[in-house]
Amino acid sequence: LFERTFTRLYGKMSFHEKLRLIWLSGTLFFIIGGYWLLRSIKDPVIATINGVDAIPKAKMLSVLVVTVLVFVYNKAIDMFPNHQLFYIVGCTYCFLFGLIGLLLSSPTYGIYNTEADPTRLLGWVSYCAIESFGSIGVSLFWAFANTVYDLESAKKAYGLMVACAQIGSIAGPTLVTQAGALGVPFLYMCGAGCMGMMVLMVWLYVQRFGTDSGKAPAEKK
Repeated sequence: LFERTFTRLYGKMSFHEKLRLIWLSGTLFFIIGGYWLLRSIKDPVIATINGVDAIPKAKMLSVLVVTVLVFVYNKAIDMFPNHQLFYIVGCTYCFLFGLIGLLLSSPTYGIYNTEADPTRLLGWVSYCAIESFGSIGVSLFWAFANTVYDLESAKKAYGLMVACAQIGSIAGPTLVTQAGALGVPFLYMCGAGCMGMMVLMVWLYVQRFGTDSGKAPAEKK
């Protein structure tokens, strides 16, 4: 029944093609899930640390930060293969969100210090980091997917990837509803974990399937 349903929805695929598809769909799940988890708490975090009045200013600042980082990202595309750029970007954000999570638990610098002050840097860094990852992380995934799928394969595969992304966009905010029990710093750690899983999934994919369209390393000539 699963085989017939899968074939009806996404077309006939070999086991190898299905495994590739599920692997990349899982990668996008972690990207979108981690982003929406963090996006759901970015406004409360900066409001607590820097004050509600800081949110409009943070939005304008994030536009500038994203513009600069996208420029750097576009330059890096010409310097590194997509999968290596995935490792660099993913590890950077994994470290950054993990560090933010640790600092948020500080009684001096974190959210437990409820005396809002616009000069506290952590809220601004947190806000801009989340906004920039939303722009760069998703673009990076699709750039990688487009290198490992040709046009015909993409027509069958991208629907399931988008469906998994939607599940991630639901799962992330759902976890945030437990912020009272889990704590905001722990949620940032979960976001960092999603970035780490993103990197791990791509690394394992490259080891198993390579970076050519539809070909595993053992099948290359």
